[in-house]
Amino acid sequence: MNEAGRRWLKVPAADYDGHMGLESVGQTQKLSRIFADLLQQHPPKKGIAVLGCATGNGFEHIPNDKMVRVVGVDVNLNYLHLLKERHGERLRWLETQCCDVLRCQFPEQAFDHIHAALLFEYTDPKAVLEKVRQWLTDSGVLSVVLQHPSKAVGTVSDSPFPGVKILHDVITLVPPDEFIALAEGAGLTMQSREHVPLPQGKAFEVLVFKPA
Repeated sequence: MNEAGRRWLKVPAADYDGHMGLESVGQTQKLSRIFADLLQQHPPKKGIAVLGCATGNGFEHIPNDKMVRVVGVDVNLNYLHLLKERHGERLRWLETQCCDVLRCQFPEQAFDHIHAALLFEYTDPKAVLEKVRQWLTDSGVLSVVLQHPSKAVGTVSDSPFPGVKILHDVITLVPPDEFIALAEGAGLTMQSREHVPLPQGKAFEVLVFKPA
């Protein structure tokens, strides 16, 4: 596990949820809406994996009317416990894996939708993309949310929740064009791209890829 992963183990779930949901940050609501839209556009039929799932924001939009495998992956076991408490009863096929995404083991073509929001800022994008391509079916999609920098505020927004402050020096923003090039190198082709504004001058870039 890299240093970023070790820092995430120290961020209390209450601080994470509280920070992300602040009106001045506005990321909980945006990420939930983005995930809902992506699920509607690319509904999983075989299985969906959410990498860096945290406490399960957006999982309420995953349909439970089909026998679709649902896997949440995160390094923080406390986050995964909350995910299970919040969504385990409704999502009968929900599984969790507590591990660094680079150490996860899934069979080839295990999922037809893999989602990763604000994950690549804390890991090795090239190495993760190579693993994701193996896990993705030939007709599947990878959906990604990247964070854009802001000239007005820091990479991690100020908030009254002290637990998130330890992430300031381990987050590395990935320029979308650079990420697209890495994805292409891993055998993925971009299908769509959307710029989503956030409070304080920040923004998300939502990217969808399919196997080349």
